[in-house]
Amino acid sequence: MSAELSREPVEPPKPDPTASKNREAMQVLLKDTHSVDLCFTFSSDKSYSNAGLWAHRSILSRYKPLADLIQKSTSSALRYGQTRSKASSVGDNHISYADLCSAGEHDSSTQTDDIQERASGDSSVLTIVVEKFSLATFCVLLRFVYTGEINLSADTNMHAISSTESSLVLKTIAGKTREYIRWNPLDVDSPWKFKDVTWGELLLAASFYGVTELQTQCEDALITGLDATNAVEVLFSIGCNFDKVKNAAMDFIVDKMASMVLGDKEPFASYKDHPDAFGFLVELMRRRVAKELTTADAASSTSK
Repeated sequence: MSAELSREPVEPPKPDPTASKNREAMQVLLKDTHSVDLCFTFSSDKSYSNAGLWAHRSILSRYKPLADLIQKSTSSALRYGQTRSKASSVGDNHISYADLCSAGEHDSSTQTDDIQERASGDSSVLTIVVEKFSLATFCVLLRFVYTGEINLSADTNMHAISSTESSLVLKTIAGKTREYIRWNPLDVDSPWKFKDVTWGELLLAASFYGVTELQTQCEDALITGLDATNAVEVLFSIGCNFDKVKNAAMDFIVDKMASMVLGDKEPFASYKDHPDAFGFLVELMRRRVAKELTTADAASSTSK
């Protein structure tokens, strides 16, 4: 009986409908402008320095580096808020209701339904400035954090993105504040279009923010994509910080070195001033010699 059972074809596992529903729910949450409570701005991304990318503190706090960043920023914001509250009676940071209405009339030529009112107070939004990575890279990172999906072509329709220049704050008669945020109209004419993110850019972001599952997948993708045209670049741009990528790139270069330096080719010329250039070249030569000795020993053993 057991032998017969062992010969029966094994059915592939059926898709988990719960996992699919959870992914769909997270996709909705990722772009839900009503529940987001954290806004990232991008000081180093000159093309999108006026853009805000929104998320949820509770989702990102699953990763310790992000949780620490949120906690640090929250503490700083509280200290800053206490200082500002003493001067808030001056009203220099608020606009009148008349000003708000006139601003709405002024923008009547645009889509007016993309302005959303958000109550602020104890649960006010937190803004964090990202200095190392682009808006597009962060979009791809967030999509993975929420859904587990990787798409190097950032789709703005999947995210809550606003224009930081259009944020208005109103102080009501009761002393409460409300924020009016203009969300970017994500249609065919939207200016928010990005270049594809590279695996290297995404790897650096994943490592920096402690998204280890994504880091592993980025490393594997870089290694799988190694070829004669990019191996040296990957070695010097990524391998200097990630040993797994470095070792794979070096092994590839050692295997293909004869063709890579054939004729007048100089694949290392662009990196002669790189701080790791000397060490990398020495290690490559050692690996090349070790491979040749191994090959010679194997050939000798075969001939005996």
